[in-house]
This record gives sequence, C-alpha cells and structure tokens, in this order.
Amino acid sequence: MEWFWRLYTLIEKTFWNSLTKKLCSFFFISLFQLAMVGYVYLVLEDVRTGLHASNLAPAVLQSMEGRIDQAIVWIFVLWLVCVVFIGFMVWYLRYLIVRPLKRIIGIFNEIGDGEGNLSHDIPTITFDEIRDLSLSYNRFLAKMREIISNVRLMTVRIAMDSARTSKNVSESLSSARQQDEVATQVREASDRTTDGINQVTNQTQGISQTTVSNLSMARDSYDELKAVADRIYTISQKVGHFNQTVDDLNQRSSSIKTIVDLIKDISDQTNLLALNAAIEAARAGESGRGFAVVADEVRKLAEKAKNASDEISQNIDSMLTLVSETQVETGQITQDTDEAREVVSRASQHFGKMVGDFETTSDSLSDIAVTMEGFAQTNREVNVHVSEIHQLSQEVTSRLNHTEQVAGALSRAAEQVQELVSRFVIGEGDFDRTVNMARQARDEVQQRLNRLAEDGLNLFDQNYQAIPGTHPAKYHTLYDSQVEKLLQPVYDQAVSSAKGGRFCLAVDTQGYAPTHNSVYSQAPTGNPQTDLVNSRDKRIFNDPAGLKSATNTQPFLLHTYTRDTGEVLSEIALPIHVKGRHWGALRFGFDPSSYMIGQ
Repeated sequence: MEWFWRLYTLIEKTFWNSLTKKLCSFFFISLFQLAMVGYVYLVLEDVRTGLHASNLAPAVLQSMEGRIDQAIVWIFVLWLVCVVFIGFMVWYLRYLIVRPLKRIIGIFNEIGDGEGNLSHDIPTITFDEIRDLSLSYNRFLAKMREIISNVRLMTVRIAMDSARTSKNVSESLSSARQQDEVATQVREASDRTTDGINQVTNQTQGISQTTVSNLSMARDSYDELKAVADRIYTISQKVGHFNQTVDDLNQRSSSIKTIVDLIKDISDQTNLLALNAAIEAARAGESGRGFAVVADEVRKLAEKAKNASDEISQNIDSMLTLVSETQVETGQITQDTDEAREVVSRASQHFGKMVGDFETTSDSLSDIAVTMEGFAQTNREVNVHVSEIHQLSQEVTSRLNHTEQVAGALSRAAEQVQELVSRFVIGEGDFDRTVNMARQARDEVQQRLNRLAEDGLNLFDQNYQAIPGTHPAKYHTLYDSQVEKLLQPVYDQAVSSAKGGRFCLAVDTQGYAPTHNSVYSQAPTGNPQTDLVNSRDKRIFNDPAGLKSATNTQPFLLHTYTRDTGEVLSEIALPIHVKGRHWGALRFGFDPSSYMIGQ
C-alpha cells in the first residue's frame, strides 16, 4: 500500500494542492454525467433508427421522434443544471471553508512574520464543523489577545522595574565607586596616620627617656638648690652677726672719737696753758727761764698730743666712714642675701613643683607611649578593616557592574518582548489606542514635512547653530522656525488624546527636535533646573534612548527608560521618511504605570 500513498501524494501535490482544486474535482461528476448523456443520446439515436425501419405510421413515428428529441433536450438541460449546481456547491463550499481558512492562514502568516491584526473574529455563519472551527479559532484569538495583553502588562512592569533597577544600580555603582575611593583615601590616610603614630610613639618614648633623665638631673638640682638655700640662710645669719659686729665697731669707734676729741681739747688747753706759762716765764725773767723751758716742752708735748689726736681723729673718721660704708654694704648684703634666699627659696619651691610636674609628665608620657602603642595597634586593625572594606567595595563594584549588565540585558529583553507583542493589534485596550494614535500623529507629521520639503525647505540641515545663553544648549537650523507652529498642534493633540501621554515630538537622525509640545516650549529662564523641565524645544537629545529612537528604521519600536528629569517612561518610536529618505522618528512618551491601573 505504500506505493499507493506515494502515488496519491504525488498526484495531490501535482494536481490537487489546494482546497479550491479539490472542490473543483466535483466537476468530474459532470463529466461522468456527460458521458452518460452521450450514451443515452446514442441509444436514443439507435431507437430513432429502429423506429424508421419498423414502418410505423408517420404520425406515430413523428410523435416518437418528438419525444426522443424532448428526452435528449431534457437530458442536456438536467446535465447543465447539474453542472451549475456543482459550480454553486464549489463556490458555496469554498465560501464556507476556503475563505475562513485563508483568513486563518493569513493571520497565522502575519503572526509568523511577527505582525498581525488579531482584533477581528471569524464570523460564525454556518451550523456545522466550520462553525465549530470558527468558534474554536475565535476562542483561540481571545486567548491570544488575553495572553498578549498580559505579556504587555508584564513586560511593562519588567521594563519599569528594569529601568528603576538600572537607575538604582547606576546610582549604587556610583556610590560604591565613591565608597571605594573614600576607602582608598581612608586606607592611605590610615597608613599616613600609622606612620605618624609610629613617629609620635618613637618621639614620645624618646621624650619620656629624656624626661626621665631630666627628672633625675632636676632632682639633683633641686637637692643642690635646697642646699644652696640652706647655705644662703647660714650666710644670711652670719652676715647678720657681722652686721651686729660692725654696729658695735661703729659704736666703739664713735666712743674712741669722743675720747680723741677730749684728748684734743685737753691738748689744746695744755698748749694754751703752756703758752700762758711761757708768757709768764718771760715776764719773770731769769727766774722764770727754767719754767719757760718746761712750759715750752709742755707746749711741744701738747702739740704732739694734738697732732697725734688729729691723726687719730682722722683715722677714726676714716674708720668710721669705712665702718659706715661697711655697715651700709653689709645691710645691702643682708638685704641681697635675704632676697637671694627668698629667690632661691621660691626657685626651690618652683623647682620642686617643676620636679613634681616632671614626674607627672614622665608618668603621662609613659601613659601616652602605652596609649599610642595601643592606638597604633588599633589603627593597624582599622587599616586591616579598611583594606577589607576596600576589597569588599571592589567586589561590590564588580557585582554591581555585572548587575548593571544583567539589568541592561533584562531591559533589552523586555524591550524586545514589548516590541514583539506590540506589533499585534488586539483591537482592545488603551495600549492599542495609543499605538494607533501615535501612528496617526506620525502620518500627519510625515505628511506636513513632505509638503514643506516639496516647497523647497531643506529639512535635512544638520548644521546646528548654538543659541547663546541657553543651558541646556539649544540650536537653530534652516527649518526650525517654519515647522514650529506647523507641528506643535499635532504634538499637543496626540498627548492630550492618549492615556498617560507625556510628550510627543519629531526628531532627526541626530536627535534634534526643532520644536516640542507647547508645555515644554517655554522661554528659557536662565535656571538650568527649570529649563531642563519646561524649555526642551530646539535641543539635541543624543542620549542612548534618544538616539535609539532617532535612528530606528523598524516599523515600530517600544522601549522604557529613565528620562533626564527622573521619570520612568515608555516610548513609541516610529520612523519618519521625507521624500523617500529616512529623516528621523516620531517619539511618543507615556507613563507606563497608567496602563497598569485596574489591571
């Protein structure tokens, strides 16, 4: 039987390779009928010949021939009716079977090509297996629409979470890198601190040793200073005794001077008496000559006594002067000695306090040395921990880099799934309406740009002229002023018509937007933060997301990203062609979370 099925397959592939051809095979029935008609016709002609040979009456023969002719006509008429009926059945069955099947095949072909309109059900116009097939197919489409809707919803969530994750990972990566830099700086500072602590410890130990040596010397000096103070006290006492002796000497010298003065007076009186005696002896004449000699000797003796007393008086005066000076100097010495004793006593007290401070300082330096050693050990441990933190920061940075790559891959995968499922029209839901609205806006913008290009306006000018004093920077082109009022109403209408619409604008292949929505086309204020949000026209959006949309040539692109204003948005990018040349794209941004409400 294998040869039979091979032959059947060959014949089917060669001749009956469509349902229409198979249905047309019913016309073979008409061929069999035609053969039967031909056979009946030949039989009737034989009957006609037999009748002519039977010598029947002319009237009977004519009647029989009329019936034969009538039978032949009716046979052909019935055959034609049968052919028409077969043709009608072929058409009817083709209408009931082939047309729905072709529709199903067309939809499946679109699905196979990655696109398709799943919004239309197959009408159920029969009450047979075709109806069951249509109902089953419609249930399949409903399930497909539900699956696509759920996939859209899930991919929106994934894309949003992926965008947020990418943003958080990027911020975390930046923080981790800063932490790594800080850890490196802390480690370097800790190393410098360790070196400083070691130097301080060594210096502290050296100072401590020097302090101990100085403390020993200070104690010896303190003992010597106390001995000096005691000696000064002894000297002070001796100087006091010497001062008393000088006072006694002064008093005795004064007494001697009094006696000398008395002797001097006696000498003066004796001299006067001798002079008087000489005068009296001269008066007495010869008898008084011996007395005159005695008087002269007495006078000489008085003069000698006077001279001696004068010399003694001078010596005593000199001695009194010296004694007085000695007394003054001794008093000064006593005063200086007392002051020196007080100074030495105070110095001794201060030195004693200094020795005490030295002892305290020595103990403190010893404690500092011990503390610094402990601090050095602690700092070494901190350095080890900081090194571990640095290593962990590098590991975290490496893992965050990997996470960023994974998040980027997840985001790209979600975008691919979004793009794939967004190619299917399910005929229901806000997303389909948004896509249709974006396509209508793209078509309108493309039509208006083509009209401007036909009027001679150079829409492909990319010689951007910077507008002074704008931040973020803005640019003029040869056409921006002409398209501003022409395209802005289309943008605003699209945003207001779509659920969750945020912006709509056309950009060239470099990301340049000659105009924007009216709400984002406000005059610059000079405040970069304000202008970043409210003055976005005439800017070049050459960030990765912007260039991805601007350079897209696929019929449909959907991706989700974090905008420079911090919003997480999904964007539909549709290519724009001007005079058959790729000019750029229409970018329509919307809030994906608004499509998840109520889902």
